Amino acid sequence: MKRPSLKTLQRQVSQAQDFYGKNDISKDDFFRWFISPFLAKTLYEVNCKDELFSKISEDLPNLKSPVSLESNFQLGKALETISIKAKTFLKKYYFFSYGLIILATFLYIINQTSDHINFWGALVNSTGILWVIFIASTITISSMSTTISNTYISRLSEYKSLLNFLRPLYENYKSQFEFWKNLTWQDFERETTKRLCELGYDALNTKLSGDEGVDVVIRNNNKKFIIQCKAMKSKIGPAFVRDFVGTIGIQGATGGMILSLNGFSFGAMEATNYSNLHLLSVNEFILLDRRELSKMIGW
Repeated sequence: MKRPSLKTLQRQVSQAQDFYGKNDISKDDFFRWFISPFLAKTLYEVNCKDELFSKISEDLPNLKSPVSLESNFQLGKALETISIKAKTFLKKYYFFSYGLIILATFLYIINQTSDHINFWGALVNSTGILWVIFIASTITISSMSTTISNTYISRLSEYKSLLNFLRPLYENYKSQFEFWKNLTWQDFERETTKRLCELGYDALNTKLSGDEGVDVVIRNNNKKFIIQCKAMKSKIGPAFVRDFVGTIGIQGATGGMILSLNGFSFGAMEATNYSNLHLLSVNEFILLDRRELSKMIGW
């Protein structure tokens, strides 16, 4: 992963401070905000291991089939139970893995010797090899532990209930400006694409490179409607609008939309003289339904 520049890191810290409403944030606070602002807010001051926090942030958006939720579900208790069970499982995993390695090593040495004296001599002579095996095994077992632990956690009924509890809260959070404000520009484009697909359109993200000013494309047979996403902290000016009008013509699109995180300047609104160019702020986009979007696109 590419290391962020000092300027980027300072900006992210400033965003995290604004999110928490305080300047003295801890490393854990920043980590949680960086991974998932929603979970950072929902699990604030709730005891949750970093590994479990990361797993929840990965699984929650992909939850397809919710399970029934217990009427007496308690968030803190569920997290504690999951952590305890995962810790117990890992202890058994390490014990079993190292036990197999030790057993296999002794069986190998026994197979190479014919009597009790030769066995201990072979054991001493094989000390160097045993250390190599031990170190290699430790690295292998440790590298696999996270994957194995996550697989185990995914099967726990408590974990499924936890995701089911958080899912509606997460969906509600996605309809709030705060969710969009804390997205990176890449995630801003991805979430825009997801939102359009949820509204029933065949939307495709342009893979973040070589987009020629187009971030999302909606297609219908030979027609296409193009969208440019602007996750800028300031309002969009008229220059962006005029450039995008030219892009619509170059792309041969039936129309286009500029989606801005923080809206548009008065000059930008006046520059909208193209019949099928629409300027939307995120707050407007959140409230958009299929019927309204269909009117904008024209099909």
